[in-house]
Amino acid sequence: MIMNRKLAANILLLSCAIFFSADNSFAEVSLSRKLGLKIKTIYIDPAYGGKERGPKLAKNTYGKNITLLVAQKLQARLTEAGFTVYLSREGDQHVPLETRTFRSKAKGTDIYLAIRISNHKKDCIRLFTTTLPKERKPVQNIETKKLNERNSDLNEILKSMQVDDKIEESINLALKLETKLQTNQNVGCIKIQPLYDYILLNTDMPTVIVDFGISNPSHKTPYILNTETQDQVVAVIAASVKEYSDERAPSPTQ
Repeated sequence: MIMNRKLAANILLLSCAIFFSADNSFAEVSLSRKLGLKIKTIYIDPAYGGKERGPKLAKNTYGKNITLLVAQKLQARLTEAGFTVYLSREGDQHVPLETRTFRSKAKGTDIYLAIRISNHKKDCIRLFTTTLPKERKPVQNIETKKLNERNSDLNEILKSMQVDDKIEESINLALKLETKLQTNQNVGCIKIQPLYDYILLNTDMPTVIVDFGISNPSHKTPYILNTETQDQVVAVIAASVKEYSDERAPSPTQ
């Protein structure tokens, strides 16, 4: 994972005192980008499955069918681009949320993309991320504390920096997706929204939920059932992930 590798942890521990001696705000460039940690592994999480069917989109077609189809198409695209890609489910089985997030961590995931479909007031692709944390409490001068207190402070600082980095990078990835989807996809609206959600709260890596909002599925064919639309959206998401990854690749000097 981007911030869970030993190299990143060591560098963070060495740099955290310097980081907080200046101020407690976000850095202009995230730590993942500064450290040049290569993105290799993508975890795609098609929602629903088994007894959890999701919204009904057509006769005998539910959200669980389409999220898996979109996830499989995206897996193929990203695999062609050189990434290692895992799916949270390979077929029509129920997978608990805690199992989905646990598997993503066990696979050493660098990016988590959840695919969902939901009923909405209008056709709209929503990109859900966590919100920025509240301002941190000031950290006291570490040098004046006892060793065990300093170690505790360093651990808290490292943990806070990891969380901040995940949130910041999640937003950066969502912005990348939003920009490219707005340019290449005419759905009605494409927007980023914060969401209090189990997946977003329980992952350690940059995470975005791509939610295909559909309106009045009983009165018209939902756009996400159109094969051409699916392929177009998948191509844009894959291109966004590739560009995001390239921007964070190690430089020749790293």
